Amino acid sequence: MAVTGNAESNPSVAICASNQYLVVFERGTDIFGQRLTAEGALLGGAFLMSDGSQAASNPDVACEWANDIFVVVWESVHSTTGHDVRVQAVYGSHRSSGPQLMGSPLDVANSMNSEGNPALACNSDDQTCLTVYEAESGGHDLIHGRRIEVSGTGASLPHLDFEVTNAWYESNPDVTWNHDDEQFMVVWQSWWQGGTPAHYVLTFRPFWDTHQAVSQSQTPAYGLILNTHGFGYDQTDPAI
Repeated sequence: MAVTGNAESNPSVAICASNQYLVVFERGTDIFGQRLTAEGALLGGAFLMSDGSQAASNPDVACEWANDIFVVVWESVHSTTGHDVRVQAVYGSHRSSGPQLMGSPLDVANSMNSEGNPALACNSDDQTCLTVYEAESGGHDLIHGRRIEVSGTGASLPHLDFEVTNAWYESNPDVTWNHDDEQFMVVWQSWWQGGTPAHYVLTFRPFWDTHQAVSQSQTPAYGLILNTHGFGYDQTDPAI
């Protein structure tokens, strides 16, 4: 699918309402996309998503089905120590002429600290997506989340980010959407000092389908440890 003189790695894939796939991946220090037909044939050529001004990595993609729009997030390096998270909307079907992208990338998280390793899921009932990512604070990582609203013109960020968890040394988040219960579910790895010895455990937490008012919680429940019988050894790198 992608064979060039540059290293190509770290792919993610989604299908959208037009019955076409979008594969996003790293090529060198940029993020590219490649469309596939429902049968898996190449559809058009690979196209650039990141603008090339900053090294980019760790892409993820999901489809906002109601508007037939792919939403792509990735990690972008803005300095030797600082990383950001960006989002780009992509048409759900191949365009034989004109741009494949809808507008320009937006900054999901661009504080003076580092944010990265994003994951993404979309709730097409309410035309909104949730991205979760690592956010450095005080020398260790927390997990933060931010809602991405999607319309026929692309993606927007009308709401501020929020803490998924505020414990220490949290990393490797992933998220999915539960249509029946109308909730997002987030998983991540967390450093648990209550073990003997201390080690990483997997934690999960549900989040409401849409953004809640500032005075309300974004989640209906506290985080819970996924495997309470696994104490004593590291549990890492979850996916859901």
